[in-house]
Amino acid sequence: MQRALSESREKPDEKSQRLHLGYEYDNIKRWCNNELANNAQGEPSTATAGYYVTASCVQVPKNKENRIVATYKMKFADKVDFNAGYTYGRRTATVNPSFYNPMQAVAEGFENFGFRAFFDASRKQNLLKGGITWQATDKFTLGLNGRHTKDDYFDSPLGVQDGKTSSANLDANFSFSEDNSVGGYLSWQKRTRELFTASGRDALHPRTTLWSNDLRDRDNTVGVDGRQKGFMGGKLELREDFAYSLAKTKYVTFLVANIVPNLSNQGEVPNISSELTQFRFTGTYQFDHRSSILGGYMYQRLKASDYLYYAFQYGFTPTGLLPTNQQAPNYTVNTVFLAYRYSFR
Repeated sequence: MQRALSESREKPDEKSQRLHLGYEYDNIKRWCNNELANNAQGEPSTATAGYYVTASCVQVPKNKENRIVATYKMKFADKVDFNAGYTYGRRTATVNPSFYNPMQAVAEGFENFGFRAFFDASRKQNLLKGGITWQATDKFTLGLNGRHTKDDYFDSPLGVQDGKTSSANLDANFSFSEDNSVGGYLSWQKRTRELFTASGRDALHPRTTLWSNDLRDRDNTVGVDGRQKGFMGGKLELREDFAYSLAKTKYVTFLVANIVPNLSNQGEVPNISSELTQFRFTGTYQFDHRSSILGGYMYQRLKASDYLYYAFQYGFTPTGLLPTNQQAPNYTVNTVFLAYRYSFR
């Protein structure tokens, strides 16, 4: 027995560095076998006459994407784990210029000339990510990771032009013992998007009244959780979770080109905010290896502010909209739950 233990200690450790290079390829084809979808409905007009020969319900019948992926991992003295990665992707779209949406009214079933839906449009993407985990002691662990993505929709005359997404997460965990631990985390996210759009509708000719619309999203979250085991002879386990999140969104619209006099509905809108607070307490009692009972309490409160709801208020309702006096979603929820679980295995 002593010799076997000695031999196991002499085995080499895992490799401290690891590099991965890869190539990925996607080929997506779309079609629809529907007579209604493949033939535009209604009377021809200057904006839609060209659709009546080649109309199709698929705007992008084919996508091809090539991606190069690289990841690197390193371990320092069994205390620190580091990882980093980079991905470059280029997606090309075969565009059908006679796209028709049969789910819309006749005049609304056609896209403006040059519009591309961002989820199908040609795109170049650069993605960078990295993270580090530090095992400071046998009881305390600290981790930090982040990610940044940049999208460039290089072949979209109208639609989303580019977008950026960044995020960072810091988390920590401390184990008082094998049965008791507490953890916490901080999360930050930011997203931006630039859109180029047009007023009016013309599927065959470029529009001349053009707008740019910029979107900014920010989200900050903090959380704490705890876990205790070993109560009542090891049969009872308790868990607590608390989280607070604050998210804000802002739109800014600019008029780029205009042929209609006095058309100047542009500018910056107030923040759209969402504040969420949540607390959850759960307990699990294990009768045996097959059956257990689970119970707990959850509290949740949402406070939201959205300028869009001003239009529903009496005295502020625009023409064509009913004054419902509808408010932004603000609520408080208290929940008590109890469940019995039985495993047949």
